[in-house]
Amino acid sequence: MKLKSNLYKDTPTSSYSHIAAGIRPDQGMFFRSKWEANYARWLNWLIEHDHSTPDKRVMSWEYEPKRYEWLGGSYLPDFKVYFEDGHIEFHEIKGRKQGLRKAKRFAKEFNEILIFVGNIPEAQIKYAPINDFGRRAIKDWE
Repeated sequence: MKLKSNLYKDTPTSSYSHIAAGIRPDQGMFFRSKWEANYARWLNWLIEHDHSTPDKRVMSWEYEPKRYEWLGGSYLPDFKVYFEDGHIEFHEIKGRKQGLRKAKRFAKEFNEILIFVGNIPEAQIKYAPINDFGRRAIKDWE
């Protein structure tokens, strides 16, 4: 890890330029990457503008809610998303295939709905359209 000097001064980052771990002033909380911070902004936008589909209306979310452990492994999902109809999904932000196996094992072990968000073939929600919209419409987008 190295320290990256930017808006999130002296926060640890990886060598990947898209990563910027740190506290986001607009959200008042720590995120491990720009993608995760922006996805939280996207979820907040959906809630504030009541813009999700009627059968999938987002009511609230939690970031890294808890670590799930099983024999031989553990997993910390990025987002736990609560919907109006009562169902819950876990959303995992992935820019690379790294960690997919562990995430899929979590979904199987705990019988949870896991949605991949990102620019990988396995992603059910592609990040690029969210990013394009966010740059234009959502305050503090990175």
